Amino acid sequence: LTKTDVDIGKDLKRPKPLYILLGILVINLIIAAIATALGLTEIWITALIIAIVLIVCMYIINPSRPWLLFVIFGIVLPSLISALIGVGILVLAGFAPAEGYWIGVIGWFAGDLIVLSAIATPMMIVLTTKIKKTSIFVENWFA
Repeated sequence: LTKTDVDIGKDLKRPKPLYILLGILVINLIIAAIATALGLTEIWITALIIAIVLIVCMYIINPSRPWLLFVIFGIVLPSLISALIGVGILVLAGFAPAEGYWIGVIGWFAGDLIVLSAIATPMMIVLTTKIKKTSIFVENWFA
């Protein structure tokens, strides 16, 4: 785990299909945001399913340990933790009913999942190589 390179964009076996999927993922985020604003639940749920399918397809196209760890620790786990804490605080503060906790967690988690997958993924692929060339990157410090 600690010997894994943080650069998920390095050694891409098939970069063109991966970048096409990234573009579709960003468009999917825009559609999900519009569906959320308009209260179109069916479209929002469809966008969530599409985001999950796109992330899986990206892993199939470029199977790598850094990519898998990024999906787990950079997308899924942070989304789950923020959902549990965020909705918990809303319930404790009295802004949401306690009986709606798990529904709120599912909604928060799914929303974070769409956003993190559509924003963090392109940033990790494009920016990691650039950051590794600067003085702020320390080899083997974190990963």
